[in-house]
Amino acid sequence: MIPVLLLLASLAAAADPRDANEAAIRRRPRAMSLTLVDLADAADDTQRAQVAYYLGRCFEQIGLLQSAHRQFVRALSSPTWRSRSLSGLVRTAERIGDDEPLLPIAAAVDPASFSPSFAGALWFARGRQLARDGQPAAATAALEAVAPTSPRYPAAQLHLAVLQHERGASEAARDTLLRLLSLRAPRSQLARIHLGAVQQLARLDLARLYYGAHRFEEATRIYATLDEDGPYAALAALESGWASLILGDEAAARAGAAAGGERILAAELWLHLEPARADPDAWASEAAAIAAAEDHYAASPGALWRDWFSDGADTDVPVPDAFFDDALRDVRLAGAALRLRQIRAEEVLVADQDPAWQETFGAALAERLATDRAEVEDRAGRLLLARLAARREGLTALVSP
Repeated sequence: MIPVLLLLASLAAAADPRDANEAAIRRRPRAMSLTLVDLADAADDTQRAQVAYYLGRCFEQIGLLQSAHRQFVRALSSPTWRSRSLSGLVRTAERIGDDEPLLPIAAAVDPASFSPSFAGALWFARGRQLARDGQPAAATAALEAVAPTSPRYPAAQLHLAVLQHERGASEAARDTLLRLLSLRAPRSQLARIHLGAVQQLARLDLARLYYGAHRFEEATRIYATLDEDGPYAALAALESGWASLILGDEAAARAGAAAGGERILAAELWLHLEPARADPDAWASEAAAIAAAEDHYAASPGALWRDWFSDGADTDVPVPDAFFDDALRDVRLAGAALRLRQIRAEEVLVADQDPAWQETFGAALAERLATDRAEVEDRAGRLLLARLAARREGLTALVSP
């Protein structure tokens, strides 16, 4: 199964409205940020954490979410400001659409010691980080701790099902996915969109569970329930085509192969249906071109992302459009795209501030945003290179099965 999901809801805990500083920040965030910088020089450690938190709130109010995130991280050093700073980190991550920076922080704290209003987001982030760190049992416990009332509950259930399946507990994974599919749509429009996206992927994963258990008729029925206009329609039709081939339904198998476009699985399916359609020369040529592109971008993975992201997949890498479509269904790459969009918006926003604010913050923030952009592009580029390598290996296997 492929644990891809969209995190669309922005429902984290709000800043404390009773705080007089908060009221001033909402009215005059730029002026308050200048005042805070003047106070920082004479502050002790606790006061510096306080200044960092409020400076983060100023940046958040202005729309500089990347810069706000860094200030909230600095404020974590003080127990007095830790809870509110974590709340700020959750808020900014959700507004950007990329909670990747939150993961290592959440893994280092105990979410149970913070307010329920955003503990679910912390448990969810903690579970994801522990899973990446190779601690599936601890990750499972963290994901199970996300309360049903949390906006993160649907996403946590999806990740939990994937972990359960990877640990060999397929029946538990099935039950988790069925529980997720039984959730009722919430009143909030954003929450409904989020739940709908997660449930579409849950249907795809549930069908894959039945496919893996050789229950092909049930798998095809579930594949057929996915939204025909949804992001997983082509994958569902293609995988259903394979199940249909096993069941002896050649017409359905052909329909699935046609829906799969130029994906490797579609080519493999056509090999079973119409061996004459095989084009080993084209496959070998594409594999060689991908290998050359891998060599070209190996030293600067971020350039691969920049070339694709800036030019709309107009790179020298000879892969079909479906490759990039599928790449952006990886939550890590989708989050990187959203975060880079936010960074570019903040670079423009910093440049448009008044001269006094520019003199105090402009150069430092612009430099840091450029560093952030390079880091995200490098991370995303490495993920794209890994996907390119997988496609090259698949093409090579088609040529020499």
